[in-house]
Amino acid sequence: MKQRKNLLNFLIIGLSALLLVAYVFWRQDPKHLLLALTTARLRWLVAGGACMLFYWGLESLSLYQATKQLSPQVPFESSVKTAMIGQLFNCITPFASGGQPVQAYHMVRSGIPLGSASSALLAKFVIYQLVLTIYSLVMLVFRFPLFAGEISGFQALVFIGFAVNTGVVLALLSIGFFPDFTARLGEKMVDLLARTPLVRQPQALKARLRREIDGFYQGFRLLLGHPLVLIQISLCTALQLTAFYLIPYCLCLAFGLQVNPFSIIAAGAFVMMITSFVPLPGAAGGAEGSFLLFFRMFFGAGNLLALAVLLWRMLTFYLPILAGMLFAGDLAFATPEKK
Repeated sequence: MKQRKNLLNFLIIGLSALLLVAYVFWRQDPKHLLLALTTARLRWLVAGGACMLFYWGLESLSLYQATKQLSPQVPFESSVKTAMIGQLFNCITPFASGGQPVQAYHMVRSGIPLGSASSALLAKFVIYQLVLTIYSLVMLVFRFPLFAGEISGFQALVFIGFAVNTGVVLALLSIGFFPDFTARLGEKMVDLLARTPLVRQPQALKARLRREIDGFYQGFRLLLGHPLVLIQISLCTALQLTAFYLIPYCLCLAFGLQVNPFSIIAAGAFVMMITSFVPLPGAAGGAEGSFLLFFRMFFGAGNLLALAVLLWRMLTFYLPILAGMLFAGDLAFATPEKK
């Protein structure tokens, strides 16, 4: 069953890649695309790739900062590998749901206790969601009029995306500060779902829900004992998101376009906000569509926009998959190190 899911995910990714390439060559003359690519400023294309490397480095550093507080013996190289494995499985699973379980598996096999691994990954997840939501809110405050005047339906799209991310943050904080209330609320939701074919074993699901909430709560309380580390991870996450959002800016400069970097960062934040609720691996289709919608005002509607979405997707989606596969090559055959 798991192999079928993985195969389906890869088929979706492959199909999205083919559709993206087909769209690019259908909308534009290949000769014009080739001319635009060959005349692009190479140093800014390299800078776009460097932003992605910087993003990975900060991801690794954040994970290392969280892990070493709970398991001091962990080397930085191990956190790099764990982070890159997460990049791969986040890209190939719906809602980026496969990254953390595989990361925890790899950390335990590397000699890190399961409790420490879970708490470190929890720290990363909570802080990432919180910083992402605050970042998006700041962009909304300062750039809402610009995009609302240029993009039809902007308010609805951003409201849904912001609501989803805010809901995730509120749910996490609710578990962290009000675990019993959250557990009871979750059990009531299970009872409602038990009236439908979606839930066939409600008691087993309730027991699992309670275990997950208890584990989350214990890890959350442990994290609150390291406020300086939480601040460091938050700063790394903010810089990490900024590096990711600056990739389209590098593409603009590569094509000789003079644009406001703050507006580009805002567009990148809105794209990420919206694609967070696309239930396909790598937000296939939603990511490309959102990029075309938000960045048309910077690249225009011609050759550059088509080429930009292709290059952006290669740097931010297909490159992490390839890089992650290099780090995950021996994952299935790894053996636990003795502690």
